[in-house]
Parts: sequence; C-alpha cells; structure tokens
Amino acid sequence: MKFKKYNKQVKFMTRLVKQANKIITKNKMEVSNKGNDGDLVTNLDLAVEKFIIGQIKKNYPTYHIVSEEFNENASLKDNCFTIDPIDGTINFANGLPCWAIQIAYRFGGVTRASVLFIPTLNELYVAVEGEGAYLNGKRIYVQQTPVGKGSIYLLNPDTRPYIDAIYKEIAPITKSHRMFGSESSSLAFVAKGAVAGNVFFSKNIWDIEPGLLLCKEAGGVYFRNDKYLIVACNQEFFEVLKNAVEKHYEDKKTK
Repeated sequence: MKFKKYNKQVKFMTRLVKQANKIITKNKMEVSNKGNDGDLVTNLDLAVEKFIIGQIKKNYPTYHIVSEEFNENASLKDNCFTIDPIDGTINFANGLPCWAIQIAYRFGGVTRASVLFIPTLNELYVAVEGEGAYLNGKRIYVQQTPVGKGSIYLLNPDTRPYIDAIYKEIAPITKSHRMFGSESSSLAFVAKGAVAGNVFFSKNIWDIEPGLLLCKEAGGVYFRNDKYLIVACNQEFFEVLKNAVEKHYEDKKTK
C-alpha cells in the first residue's frame, strides 16, 4: 500500500507500532496504580512510549511530541506527533482484547496521517488525509445502515450519570449499547463499519487524534469541542447523538 502523500510518515509509524508490539510480547507485564481514580499504568506502557519517543526524536528532531505518560501536558503544535503507547491499559492489564498502539502525524497545523494497531485482532488501521482509511491494506468505510439498525456505545465512567441519561434518550431508536474501554478501538470500529457512532468525554489528544482521522477518512461525521467528541456514520445519526448529548450533558453540567 503506497500513498501519494505522507507515505514516508505512514511507513515510519507502521514500523514503530509493530516494533512496539514486539516489546510488549517479549517482556513481562508489571501493573501499578497511576493515580487515585483507579487508572492503571504498566511497565510496558512506559517502555513502548520511551521507544517511540526516541525514534521520533531521532528521525524528526524538530517535531514536538504529545504523549500519555511523558508529555501529557504538551499541547498540539503545527508539526508534531501524538502517541498513545497502549490505549485501553485497563483492558490490556486484565487480558481483554480491546487495546491499541496508536500514533498520529501532524504537519502544518493539521493531522495528516495516523496508524492504529490492535495486536490481539491483528488489525492495522491507516489513514491519510484525502486518501482514505484502510484496514490491513483494504479500504474501509463507515456503516451505511439506516438509523435504528446500528449500535452505539458511550464511554467515560467519570460522567456515568450523563451517559445513563444520554443512553436512555437514544435507546428507543438503536439496536444496542456497548462500552469497549478503549477510544482507539472504538473509533476503529466506527471506521470499519462495525459500530454506528460514539460519544466521548475524553479531552486527551492522544486518545482520539489517530482514530478521529481514521473515521473522517472512512466517511464519518464528527463534532468536537473541549467537552466531548461525537462521531457518527451519517448526518442523521449524528444529529440524534448530538441532540441527546446537548440535552443531558451540557444542561446538567451548568446547573
């Protein structure tokens, strides 16, 4: 698979996520608490991120880096990489398959390419601005199923009361509700047409930047602000999600 633009960066990021997975498979996992909210981090998160950062600094020395463990307070720059060494660490630490290694490449103030690898499923996702989204080399598109036949899931336990209210609003016109515990996997599943849409309340750039480009290039509709991200397979379903979020999240947040 060769792209007209950013092919060099795609090859670079693809090599990094595959080498990162080798680090994961060849080393024993050690788990520790990341903070007081029950979040976890493993020695493999740290090892993978150090490896990727080192490779970026070596090959793109003038680029900034935004990453979960070592550069979490960094902001997006015109030219930078975003890294999530293991998105879905709690899943990973407990032997659940929904976790991913993901990197996005940003140039001129726009995210131009991203690579997202779910090793447990052997699914390698690639997106390039204006050239589409791909899964293991095959072009993918968002779901074409009419509203009411697809499934959604809502993520982020910190806002669970809002999630419950939003879900109740949407439930009558949807097939089912899912929580995967991994933003990267969730966005990838939208891009390949397995899930109709998602709502996120995460503000972490490294969680969503690679997968968001993937969904955009697969034909998805999205909206993001500093409170939430909404991604849907079409405009009709997007309006359903957005209306529910605005009704139950923002109103309650201001009361």
